[in-house]
Amino acid sequence: MSSGAAFVNGPHRRYSGCVATRYDRTILGANDDGRRVDRVVRRLLPEVPLGRIYRAMRSGEITVNGRRVRGDTRVCEGDAVELAETLQGRRVVVRACVGTGPSAGGGSPLAGRIVHEDRDLLVVNKHRGELTHGSGSLEDAVHAHLAGRPADGVSFRPGPAHRLDRNTSGLVVFSVSLRGAQAATQAFRDGTILKRYVALFEGHLVAGAWDDRLIRDRAHRVTRRAADRTPDAGRRALTTIEPIATSGSHTLGLVRIETGRTHQIRAQAAMHGHPLAGDRKYGSARTGPYLLHAASLTAARPREGIGFAHLYAELPEAFRARAQELFGASTVRDIHAILRRAEP
Repeated sequence: MSSGAAFVNGPHRRYSGCVATRYDRTILGANDDGRRVDRVVRRLLPEVPLGRIYRAMRSGEITVNGRRVRGDTRVCEGDAVELAETLQGRRVVVRACVGTGPSAGGGSPLAGRIVHEDRDLLVVNKHRGELTHGSGSLEDAVHAHLAGRPADGVSFRPGPAHRLDRNTSGLVVFSVSLRGAQAATQAFRDGTILKRYVALFEGHLVAGAWDDRLIRDRAHRVTRRAADRTPDAGRRALTTIEPIATSGSHTLGLVRIETGRTHQIRAQAAMHGHPLAGDRKYGSARTGPYLLHAASLTAARPREGIGFAHLYAELPEAFRARAQELFGASTVRDIHAILRRAEP
């Protein structure tokens, strides 16, 4: 549906005979383009039941560009959605979206942690022990960072395009526009964003590829190898390992995952006899926190909505100190030099 005219956000009145009804008008942005109007209105009126919203569309209490619409009508950027004051108890919510440039200043809750920011994506260096999403999570900090930016629509809420375990540190991609969400989701799905991790394993680990079928044991919150090795059992997990240094008792490895299963690296490492050192949940005999860092992201081919080519995050302080203790300072310098280079 096209607006055909310029509109301004704010209240206005519409007359039916001698009765004036007050309407709140919202101009839709790029993140709303092509969406169904009923889904847009649900974002604007989260406290109004869906049945009441459909009745309001039929009665003319909800219109688009002054005209009644069906719930499945597709809206366009620039359309004006008008909501009558007769929708009692409503609460209009307009989500803030990212603007056009980075702003990782000292006032941001993400100061010093933003690795990349543009109008579609935000890439943040996650701390070990921090949740990716949920109450008090990195996602909350992202929303606080974006608060007050000009909204580019009402239908889209910024969120993580993928997730890391609580005790895994490193790069997390957040979508801050609909275009960014669609591009990042597809790129992770088809493997054109390449992910590398650095991990500390038990024992002397040799280079190779792990190809397993995994199942998730939700009752015990662990990932296991599927007992049935048929192609239909579990989900395929493919991981490649490149040792960087070994002390005999430990191996510092560069890990590439080509699939994104829950606990993939941790579970496969244990299955192949080299659990992450300190990962007691997956069979490590050693004490102390396991060390796993999502270290780099490489966009293997250009894609609209993906505004970076290669990003990396150096090892966090605790990981760096442990690696230096086991393998020496030169190994830490070597791993950072490797991470700075994009994957071929």
